Amino acid sequence: MVMPRRPEPRASAIDLAMVAIGSIVATFVFMRFFGDKALTVVDVELESAYNRTQLYQARNLKDGAVEYDLLVVTDLDHDSKVSNKKWQSIARRGTLKLSPDQKTVSVTWKADSTFPLTTEIASGGRAMELSDLCVFDGRLLAADDRTGLIYEIKDDKAYPWVFLVDGPGNATKGLKAEWLTVKGDELYVGGLGKEWTTTDGVYVNDNPMWIKVLSRNGKVSFTFFIVFFNSEGVAFLLKQYFFVISYDYRLWNFFFCYFPVG
Repeated sequence: MVMPRRPEPRASAIDLAMVAIGSIVATFVFMRFFGDKALTVVDVELESAYNRTQLYQARNLKDGAVEYDLLVVTDLDHDSKVSNKKWQSIARRGTLKLSPDQKTVSVTWKADSTFPLTTEIASGGRAMELSDLCVFDGRLLAADDRTGLIYEIKDDKAYPWVFLVDGPGNATKGLKAEWLTVKGDELYVGGLGKEWTTTDGVYVNDNPMWIKVLSRNGKVSFTFFIVFFNSEGVAFLLKQYFFVISYDYRLWNFFFCYFPVG
């Protein structure tokens, strides 16, 4: 049996010296030519195309009428409270039918289609006061005007998706979200559209005049109300000294709906 040859001490020392010298040279070369350049890590995220599926499609009937699937949710204010740890909005499914001459609308509620959307997340002892519904990226969303939460409604349940802060993002309370609309691949969320005042009409701040713009991934940016609408060529005046205009919602490319308040 042949035993392996043991390396000589001198040879081992020479090998170690060569490794050390090589490491020093490599370090010098890297620092000389690459040391002042920051390393960039590229995070590549594959994203599917925007889902333009509308969850409720129109149906053209033989008599010329048009029928739509309908879903409604409630904003019960204080009556949304079920218990000290639970709040709800009542949802109901039905069918909306538009007559052939487009002069008559009828609603038929589906049997056993009423169900509660519940949450345990509240602000000031109130929650689940849903103010609007919207289909965004193939998802059915609802806005809670008490907490500032945007919920996704799926399988008859409400799942919190995004929390929206009031104002330009530096407030301590949630947005009083009153309307939702989609433009392009972005979701726009707005509130009262007027200055926040006391019950006596004394000006407090401009927080309700900030619009939130959400990406499909939930990234939030902020746009001031006046700048947003002026950029579209819509001119109107909002001053506390004159007649105050408050809007509830806006459907992109369709119409504005304003509700005057005294």
